[in-house]
Amino acid sequence: ASQGIIELDAAEVATLQSQTQLLTRLVEDLRTLSVVEAGQVQLTLVPLDLQEVLRAAAVAHRPAAARKRVAVRLAALEDPVPVTADRDRLLQVLGNLLENAIRVAPEGSDVKISARRRGERIRVTVQDSGAGFTIDPPERIFHRFVHDARRDERGGGSGLGLAIVRSLVLLQGGAVFAERVGELTEIGFELPLDLHPHPGDR
Repeated sequence: ASQGIIELDAAEVATLQSQTQLLTRLVEDLRTLSVVEAGQVQLTLVPLDLQEVLRAAAVAHRPAAARKRVAVRLAALEDPVPVTADRDRLLQVLGNLLENAIRVAPEGSDVKISARRRGERIRVTVQDSGAGFTIDPPERIFHRFVHDARRDERGGGSGLGLAIVRSLVLLQGGAVFAERVGELTEIGFELPLDLHPHPGDR
């Protein structure tokens, strides 16, 4: 170094950029969570086909998954799934779930999105074969800054993504769940099906 200027090599620059991105994400996620939990989020609730939203989320996250040699696969119902929800916020929920799964999924594995009807509700599951839970009950993964093998193993998240998922799903009349099924981790949400046609719908 000369005249107070410190020379950084490429690895150090990359580390600084990574830390800056993480801090930026943390600030953005804290702001989002505080706004949602204060009830200040304006939802645009409209009739949607949840299938279309699931497809859009899968397509949007395939490039990031491919860079980690992970495949995103969609195994949803063939028929339309009518829900009344906020499309952008649903995409945010699915994005956070997919980012979480892709981050911990082993190379060469699949992250699978599925949807199935449960009575008058629809259950959306994001499944991966990454690390299981070290917390009990697993639903605590939706609390902010919870330390868990899934979160600690690879880092990279703000520790708030799943808390945002929970808050946004609850706002739309749904519920969240987290389970370990054999060697697979399943995290997702349920929403009420829209069983009543809206005026003007065909």
